[in-house]
Amino acid sequence: MRFVRLLGFAKTKEIFSTGHYYDAERAKEMGLIDYLVSKLELEEFTFRITAEIAGNSPLAVKGIKRILCMLAQPVHLTEAQVKEAELIVAESFNSEDLKEAQAAFLEKRRPVFRGR
Repeated sequence: MRFVRLLGFAKTKEIFSTGHYYDAERAKEMGLIDYLVSKLELEEFTFRITAEIAGNSPLAVKGIKRILCMLAQPVHLTEAQVKEAELIVAESFNSEDLKEAQAAFLEKRRPVFRGR
């Protein structure tokens, strides 16, 4: 749900359906990350953002964090939908296709999926 909320349904579907690798620039364009900084700039950048947050009212920061957490709560699925989703995940993790994907990755080749 986080991906759907952040990127929208179409982009989330693309990411999970294709398994494409996205470099940092593309991830930023898509909204997956907010900033791109070099390793050399990372510490200074992190301290600067942290100082900005720390310079705000603690009560306001606490309130904003709480409200945003409430807004980020997942959509409530029915018990039947949760069970269906769990079954889909379990079937995928126990599939021949997963074993093939793992073997192909280790052997540095394209997987041959059979839908089993």
